[in-house]
Amino acid sequence: MSEVFIAKAGSYDEKELEPAIFKCLESSDFFGGVIRPGMKVLVKPNLLSCREPDACVTTHPNVLSTVVKAIRKAGAEPFAGDSPSVIKNGLPELWEKTGMLDVCRKAGVRLVSFEEDAFETRKNGHSLWLTEYARRCDAIVSVPKMKTHTFTLMTGAIKNTYGFVPGYAKTRYHKMFPAVESFSETLVNIFEIARPHFTVTDAVFAMEGNGPGAGTPKFVGAIVAGRDCVAIDASLAAIAGINPLKVRTTRIAGERNLGESDLKKIRFPLLRPEDVKPASFTVPKTKIYHALPPAISKLLSRFFWIRPDFNDNCAACGICVQKCPAKALKLKGRKPELAAAKCIECFCCQEVCPNKAIGFRHSALANFIVNRL
Repeated sequence: MSEVFIAKAGSYDEKELEPAIFKCLESSDFFGGVIRPGMKVLVKPNLLSCREPDACVTTHPNVLSTVVKAIRKAGAEPFAGDSPSVIKNGLPELWEKTGMLDVCRKAGVRLVSFEEDAFETRKNGHSLWLTEYARRCDAIVSVPKMKTHTFTLMTGAIKNTYGFVPGYAKTRYHKMFPAVESFSETLVNIFEIARPHFTVTDAVFAMEGNGPGAGTPKFVGAIVAGRDCVAIDASLAAIAGINPLKVRTTRIAGERNLGESDLKKIRFPLLRPEDVKPASFTVPKTKIYHALPPAISKLLSRFFWIRPDFNDNCAACGICVQKCPAKALKLKGRKPELAAAKCIECFCCQEVCPNKAIGFRHSALANFIVNRL
């Protein structure tokens, strides 16, 4: 039976955070079972973009620092890395602004770039490129951030493995698999290849609304950990008040027997999701994509769409234009201009925008359905 360990953490202060994380780890087989002396352990946080920790876009550095401490306690040697979606001025700026550089320097942990080297593999008929570091280690400890996601509904343990794909390839996969269903299948393919051995989720402050980059910080006050990433994601969905099977990566991974997606079949030795569930949790305005079956969405695609809409926060930085997989954006004057016929509705532009300058414009049919959900 899959186990998910949930402990309360009232803040990122070491005095509250460390006992919560160690309670989860000591209640599991992390010490001596998953992580053993002499291992080289890759720690994989969620570092979407160059944002400060309080923005709740990235894994908090104190969570990573505590996980590193635990790995060292187990007699193993940790190193850390990620491949972010947005690197405007290089990885050093990302490491520094997210707070990771400081904690890794203090802990003597090596930081690696997933852009340096990659290998090609195949899964379910598709070619995929992943960082070599995913197979240069003895174990992977994933440290994701609990967030809503405008395209995949939620991002957690499974979605965090997308960071093993070097940056240049991420855009290509969005273009190759533009539908929510096919892209979710690709995420699960990547997860199946580079499945973490253990996951410690930062849910002290999560993100609600139009995540993963433009949402609002939301206090949950929890650490959610375990070996089964599917069960962890099902638990995160339950905490957010979302049916776990509406999160397609969770459903698909469960159907492939890669983990447990049924909450009734998950054991919670410590706290249960309802013990830390906030009174409310706002889901993305794009939830309509997850409310309708894929076949219906495709059938109505001509009249049923959601497209980016640019507000006055736009700084004309051009990041969205650079990162658009479909090349549907051009910078004209103070705001980007959208070629609607090219838009694949992946919302990558909204995800990478550093200024929360991108909202959504619905077709009349989509607006009608959204207002009744």
